[in-house]
Amino acid sequence: MQIIVPVYNSSKFLSNCLDSIINQKTSFSYIVTLVDDGSTDNSLSICNEYKKKYKNIFVITQKNQGLSEARNAALTQIYGKYIMFIDSDDMLYDFSLEKVFIVARTTDAKIVFNKYQYSRNINKPNQDKVHHHVDNSLNYHGIVCGHLYHYSTLQNFYFPKNLYYEDTFMFFLIFYARIESIVTNIFTYFYRKNTDSISSSKTDKSIDTVYVLILSLKYYYAKNLPNDNKISEKIISQMKQNFLRTTHLHEFEKRRIFEINYYLLNKYKIKKPISKINKILYKSILNKKYNKYRYILESFAWIY
Repeated sequence: MQIIVPVYNSSKFLSNCLDSIINQKTSFSYIVTLVDDGSTDNSLSICNEYKKKYKNIFVITQKNQGLSEARNAALTQIYGKYIMFIDSDDMLYDFSLEKVFIVARTTDAKIVFNKYQYSRNINKPNQDKVHHHVDNSLNYHGIVCGHLYHYSTLQNFYFPKNLYYEDTFMFFLIFYARIESIVTNIFTYFYRKNTDSISSSKTDKSIDTVYVLILSLKYYYAKNLPNDNKISEKIISQMKQNFLRTTHLHEFEKRRIFEINYYLLNKYKIKKPISKINKILYKSILNKKYNKYRYILESFAWIY
């Protein structure tokens, strides 16, 4: 197994992250690939310290190019049969690797999807302090970390450069390609919900969520993957997520995003989704009923 950890100015949490990986008790072998993305703090020094101490840790350095390119750099040097991504401010729970390895070996699944828990800016997972609003709906589409991928699923794959919300791209191309996968009830991953993170901050980069959807659909349909109710559910759900990520934008920008949604549904002949809310939103887009679309999303935002 190969664990890929992109690192950028994460010295505050990096040791916690690496300790949670190195201290895993498992009968399986694994290596850790750290990719320092041009850190300006002492993150690289920490990486090199762990490299000297542990023979299964390797370090790649590059100029700052962003999270996607850091992951891509590691994907050009795949040595493990299975791959797991971990962000450098997050952690693995004890025995996570052993548990997911066993699932992969006994089921022959190409992807093992697991659950995660999150909290805000604490150094060590504590069940009493962890928020338990976690993947109960198996909504694992928004985070690539903590899951196990057979190396074959990542061949010729790359994360889009210079775009936030790059995880969306991965799940369109891999999960919705109907690759054999299994969903477990194993909590493997502790996600530190950092208020400075991409998903938490309202920045101009929030518009990237729209570009990622456009790019995802372009590549998805170029591969002649299934155009059915399952993918339409994902597309409308992603449009809902995009709306919530861009609520701070000016009204004309939000209307422009709505127009892009209309264009995408028509361009790719997206089928009607299954769920009731998504059906209503789908119809609102096709009928160009922006006010109705916005009202529904603002009224039921707490659900999403």
